[in-house]
Amino acid sequence: MSDQLREDLPVTPFPQRELGTDEIPTNYDYPVNEVPEFVRNDAPGGGRRPVLIALALLFLVAILGTAAFLAVTQNRNRVEQQAVQATVIAVQSMLTLEASDPNAAADGPSVRDSLALSDVPVGTQGVAGLLEFCDPAQTTYTVDSDICVIERMMNTLDLDLALGMIGVQYIEEQSGAGGFHTSMENTGLATVNVSDTSNILAVEDSFTIAAPGTYQMYLALCFSEIESCKDGAGQWETLVHSRLDVQITQ
Repeated sequence: MSDQLREDLPVTPFPQRELGTDEIPTNYDYPVNEVPEFVRNDAPGGGRRPVLIALALLFLVAILGTAAFLAVTQNRNRVEQQAVQATVIAVQSMLTLEASDPNAAADGPSVRDSLALSDVPVGTQGVAGLLEFCDPAQTTYTVDSDICVIERMMNTLDLDLALGMIGVQYIEEQSGAGGFHTSMENTGLATVNVSDTSNILAVEDSFTIAAPGTYQMYLALCFSEIESCKDGAGQWETLVHSRLDVQITQ
């Protein structure tokens, strides 16, 4: 029904005519005097607007660049401060624990007499330390041969010190490659005020190095619980004045 109704509706066409040429608009441009003043280059200050925008962008880029540089610098400093600790932890799982009895090594008077720890600068945690070869005449070893060392430590503080780990850190002079050997876990040093020598610890231990080169060896101590020492959260110190050099050949 609706279609029938629409067909029955009368259709009245709109009248059509052609526009004359004088009725067709041909100019769509604003005259210069009608363009808003703030977008005209000949207006006061109008020509300087792109320059000001460019300067503002340059200033923003400079601020962002400075912030990025400072962030990178801070991160690099933090990494450098933790370099020794990172080396210790990274190679821990690759090494074999070979602990010896510290009392057996410390009982001999020749061990204590040779320490000369009183002449060694003290570390930041109050411990003076030295490394010595078991055989002072042998400073060159072959790859994977046992390197025997004596690790000597002395507590200079008026308090007992707990040590989660003690060992030797070794670094190749040219490449910077190296590792860490664990000598003892969960030990300690008594206060310097005790009447005996329990503030002194001497450990004889041996380990191997798998690659040739000239290595610097240091005594490294962790002043935290053993688990924190292993996972990298512990408080580590490498006693730089305990340095001992060894040559590894094929």
